[in-house]
Amino acid sequence: RKVSDALCAGASVVELCNLGDEAINEECMKVYTKAQPDKASGEKKKVEKGVAFPTNVSPNACACHLSPLVGEDVTLSAGDLVKV
Repeated sequence: RKVSDALCAGASVVELCNLGDEAINEECMKVYTKAQPDKASGEKKKVEKGVAFPTNVSPNACACHLSPLVGEDVTLSAGDLVKV
């Protein structure tokens, strides 16, 4: 929801993707708070959490999976069709 609310002409796709990843990390921190027993050793370990698949913001002819690096940034224009 945070990413779709931030969509506008002039928005940076890199910044939108980072915003989505930060939102995912914030929500994961709320859920995985207790150590869980390891199946092999029985020892309690913290659960690894975070972004398994990065946020993608694909404008216009880019069919899917655009999560650009900083040097490959794309800026949205008015009238762009965007898939989040």
